[in-house]
Amino acid sequence: MQLGLIGVAHRQRSRVLGANSPHVCRLPGPVLHDHEHPKPYTGGMSAVRQVQVTFDYENPRKVAEFWKAALGYVDPPVPPGHESWNIFFDSLPEADQESWGACQDPDGNGPRLYFQRVPEPKTVKNRIHLDVRVGTGLHGEERLTAIEAEAARL
Repeated sequence: MQLGLIGVAHRQRSRVLGANSPHVCRLPGPVLHDHEHPKPYTGGMSAVRQVQVTFDYENPRKVAEFWKAALGYVDPPVPPGHESWNIFFDSLPEADQESWGACQDPDGNGPRLYFQRVPEPKTVKNRIHLDVRVGTGLHGEERLTAIEAEAARL
């Protein structure tokens, strides 16, 4: 089923950006037509163990910094040959320097978050968002205090 979802996303992105755009993901597997249904995956379940959640934003690096602070996430490893992410981004063409940002759970338990800049403006409500759950297991004034403290921190 995932190839079907990826195929649909790839087709939609290709329509907006053009098939030769550098922002179009080139993923293995068939691109399915709207009337086709993917065959169920029958391989071993150990094939996929990591999940990345991808968001489209106007300022992806700033959003990544916010979620690092909110969740205690960290930067992914710096690409080989670069001493820091700033040096890596400075090595890119100017148009690409602020084009994406990412963060990940330092323990490897939570999903990696990837934020990418897209050329089209937001036109509808986001269909997915992240909730920061604060005060779970707490009640009354204690819960309210925890929520207010986290809101002030963020």
